Amino acid sequence: MKLDIISIGDELLIGQTLNTNAYWMSSRLNNIGFEIRQHLSISDTEETITTAVKEALAHADVVLITGGLIFAIVELLIVVFFVCRVCRVISGGTEFSPGPNKVSS
Repeated sequence: MKLDIISIGDELLIGQTLNTNAYWMSSRLNNIGFEIRQHLSISDTEETITTAVKEALAHADVVLITGGLIFAIVELLIVVFFVCRVCRVISGGTEFSPGPNKVSS
């Protein structure tokens, strides 16, 4: 199963923060059989996030997104997922599905 990891954050791009999330996730997921297609570090802009998520969803079976925890980015990801018809999103132990009142934990 092909997997992409997208890390959101300008701090990653300017060398202020080391992307240990992608390292840790890819190491563990590779060990259980996932084929890591790419690690992608991107800026906190709407256009960059939208483009990266759409491209990853077109080529990978699973897309993991880390970082970008400010509220505006979380809202943007929800819109991108809806537009791309993502069927399942899990965040903080809560599963979100498309449609009204489709949240479970």
